[in-house]
Parts: sequence; structure tokens; C-alpha cells
Amino acid sequence: MTITARELYEQYAGLHAQYKAQASQLQVDLAECIGERGVLKAAVSARAKEPLELFKKQLRKKYSDPWSECSDIVGARVIVGTSSERSEVVASLRSSNLFQVIAIENQEEQSDPSVIRYRGLHAHITSDAVQRPDGTPLQCEVQIRTAAQHAWAETEHRYIYKKGEVPDAVKRHFNRLLVLMELFDLQLEEGVSMARELDGFRRLELAQYLEATVNHLTRAPSDAHLTMHVIEQVESAGLGSATELRALVEVYMRENLGEVSTVINEYGPKSESHDVSSGWITTQGELILILALLNRDEYALSNALEGSDLFDPVERLAMATGHMGFLRG
Repeated sequence: MTITARELYEQYAGLHAQYKAQASQLQVDLAECIGERGVLKAAVSARAKEPLELFKKQLRKKYSDPWSECSDIVGARVIVGTSSERSEVVASLRSSNLFQVIAIENQEEQSDPSVIRYRGLHAHITSDAVQRPDGTPLQCEVQIRTAAQHAWAETEHRYIYKKGEVPDAVKRHFNRLLVLMELFDLQLEEGVSMARELDGFRRLELAQYLEATVNHLTRAPSDAHLTMHVIEQVESAGLGSATELRALVEVYMRENLGEVSTVINEYGPKSESHDVSSGWITTQGELILILALLNRDEYALSNALEGSDLFDPVERLAMATGHMGFLRG
């Protein structure tokens, strides 16, 4: 028996606060899952459909079981830089313990290649974070787009999406924009591949990894220029290349997350003892780089930073974490 739109509205309205909270958790889990795969600059958002939206959709669709048939009661969107990163997002979902992938809807594979049209990529997933009223997992739809695809999709939705008959002349105008979007993504992919061969790219990747990891813990604004400056100082001091430093930090974070959390809780931006002059580094990505270097060899780090403007903030971290060898001079 089909549930009426009003019955669904009243049921869902009573649960809406719960679903908003679940959508927030889904957003956090998605960002963590994708970040672990190395897609660090993805824009991740998730939302629960408003009760009135679901009411109107039920009026149109007349679902017999909306919790199974409506795929966007809770939905998410992931916007990445390049086309290859879309594939990385899918791979991260497939390999994650947080999600079960029910289906991947790749319109690029399903479409006639001779037809010019937007080709979306949607992942249908379940997660323990989002549940139906009976406590079983609720299927969610995740839209995965490049920034260029997102710009196109929003434009199409605003001006021509489901607007009835569109004259051929108007279609041609929008199709030209669609071709430009595809060319933009192709050129960007090639450009990024060339940029990866440059010496400075590994530093940039390291800086983005550090920033994303610490921001996940502090939710504090960071300064990318400061992070790059610290990485350059550390490299110049002979403490490792950007690639070696990335590997060092990843191992450190797997083994010492508790220490990082303690430092942030006791000295970070939300702690009572936070002093901006000496504690600014606890809001920066380089926090975990410095902690990893202290953990590896506090004496070598002390020698490398002696006389630099980085010595004083690192000194406080050394004292907080018991690395007194840093202070031996």
C-alpha cells in the first residue's frame, strides 16, 4: 500500500533533526575516507532532504516504500579538481570500511559517445551513520563531479534542466559550453600530469596533506604560505625530501594520533592555555611534521632549527611532548 504524501511528511518531519545529524556525520566520514586516498582538496557536502521537499516528491512519484525507492533522502556531493580524482573517490568508497557500495552509476560508460551531453557519476552507498526508521541502513546517493562539471550542472539546472522543449538554437549554445567543459577537464588533467614532474609539486602535495590532516582535528584556519615556508626550511636543513617527510608523517600519525590529540587539546586554539604568539603552530599543518621529526630525532631537529624563527614555537612542542633533548643547548 502506497504511503500518502501527508503521512510521509509527518513521519519524516518528526525524524528530520535526526537525519540532519546523520547527514553531518556522513559528510565527515566521506571527507575522511576520500582524504585517506590522497584526494585532499575535495569539497564534500551532505544534506538531508527537507520535509516539504519529500512531501512534494511523494506527490509526484507516489513511492510505495520511499525509504527504499527515494535515493536522495540523504544525499552527498563530492567536487574534485580533475577527472582522475573522480575515479579515486570511487576507489576510496569501494575500499572503505565505513561504506558499502551498492552501485556505481557512470553515465560516461552508459552513454552514446556520439551524443553531446553531461555524463554524471553517482555512487549509491549505505553507511552505519545513516539509517531508516527501522534501524537498517538507508541508501544514499553521492554525486561525484569535477569543478567544471559542477559549474555546468548548476547552469543546466538553472536554465534548461527539465524546462520542457528547448529550441535547437538554444541547445547548440549550451552544447558548445558542454564541449568547453570537457576540454577544460582534459587540458587540466594534462596540465596536472606535467606539474607533477616539477620539483615543487611534492612540497605542495605535502603541504596540502598536512593542512587537511590537522584541519580535520582542529577546524582552525591555516596559512598555506607558512606551511610551505616550514617545509622548505626543513628540506634545506637536510632533514628529508618532501616525499620522505610525507612517508614519515603518515607513519607517525598511524602510531601517535593520541599524542597529537593531546597537544591540540592542551595547547591548541580552543585550550585555555593557548597563546597565539607561541602556540600558532598548533593550528598549522606543519604541527604534525614537527612532531614527527621530534619523535624521530629531537637532537637533529634542534641542530637544524637553531637560530631560526621556528625554534621558539618548536621548543614549546618539545617540552609539551617530553622531548627534552631538543633543549639541551
